[in-house]
Amino acid sequence: MAEDAQSLEHFLYRLVSKGEYARAMESLVENIDLDIFVVNMKGVIYIWNHALEKAVCPRHEAIGRHFWEVFSGFTEEYEGTPWGRRVMVEVLEEGKTIEQSKYPMKTQDGQIRVYDLKAFPLQLDRKRWGGAVVVRTDITERLVLEDQLLRHARTSSLAHLGAAVAHEIRNPLNSISMNLQLLTEWVSGDEPVPREELVETAHVVRAEIDRLNRIIRDFLQFSRPPAGRWSAEDPATVIEYATRLLGEQARRSGVEISMEIAPDRPLVQVDRDQLAQALYNLMLNGIQEMSGGGKLVVGVRRVKDFAELYVRDTGPGIPGSDEERARMFDLFYSTKEDGTGLGLSIANRIVEDHRGRLVAANHPEGGAVFSIFLPIGTAAEETP
Repeated sequence: MAEDAQSLEHFLYRLVSKGEYARAMESLVENIDLDIFVVNMKGVIYIWNHALEKAVCPRHEAIGRHFWEVFSGFTEEYEGTPWGRRVMVEVLEEGKTIEQSKYPMKTQDGQIRVYDLKAFPLQLDRKRWGGAVVVRTDITERLVLEDQLLRHARTSSLAHLGAAVAHEIRNPLNSISMNLQLLTEWVSGDEPVPREELVETAHVVRAEIDRLNRIIRDFLQFSRPPAGRWSAEDPATVIEYATRLLGEQARRSGVEISMEIAPDRPLVQVDRDQLAQALYNLMLNGIQEMSGGGKLVVGVRRVKDFAELYVRDTGPGIPGSDEERARMFDLFYSTKEDGTGLGLSIANRIVEDHRGRLVAANHPEGGAVFSIFLPIGTAAEETP
């Protein structure tokens, strides 16, 4: 193998010494549909492919000139250091491969195009190189397409959101309208109406108004989350806080809440109030699923590089197919008759804001379990 390597080095050196290597390289890159040029150790261009002839200038105007003269923009600072200097120092002197993404350049007709740039040493052997290869990829159309797709996705999301909001608000408004019409007929009619029916109908109207207020409140919380106040917190204190908030409601629903706090739990960089809100929503969802009472377990433990906060109930579990389960964090998706479909969405958004992940599954012993995985260490500390 050593003899083969030495033979290859000798062969490459012989090609270079005869000037044949440059012609071989030029033949190789000529028909590649990328902008490619090769410079010697002084930065002088000696290979200029057909794609660059069409995009920049004829070959005879580029060969023999320093690449800075052809690409004057390479002398300008971009993201800290001029690209031309990086090629001369990092590639030609140090033998490194360098890349630069989304580099803006002006074309001959005055347009601004965006390119991905890459430069790497032209190896002669393991210790020597005879210049640099520079590759320029025009990504302008790709960026335009990505921007169009992003705008289309935003428009589609807004349309979906508007339809969902309209659907959620329409139902209580229809109920309010019908019950108010019924009250109007009773009051303006000649026949007496039992007081109990009037009171019951008024209670229905009040309940629907409260439902509208809940939808608007939850939607505003989802769409305009408060600015984060990050600090290193013991997850146990967040669990205890959320448990206190729901203690009375759990008691009235016949639900017993217990906590499982692992002694090796890590500290996490979180917004305490926001994380407590996410836990509150998950716990409330579990309590509501156990209409006949049950047990709710809230805990925290360390799982590798994550802190796992979990909420487990003894309710009926998560029904439906895998596709239906995947939708449970969607905005306004709810299986409850009086649910707004925002509780789990808000919890999921809060967890994502913490660079974490919310996972839902059915527990082997019955019921559902929701797990919040939060990164610990530097990953969490970098959260904005």
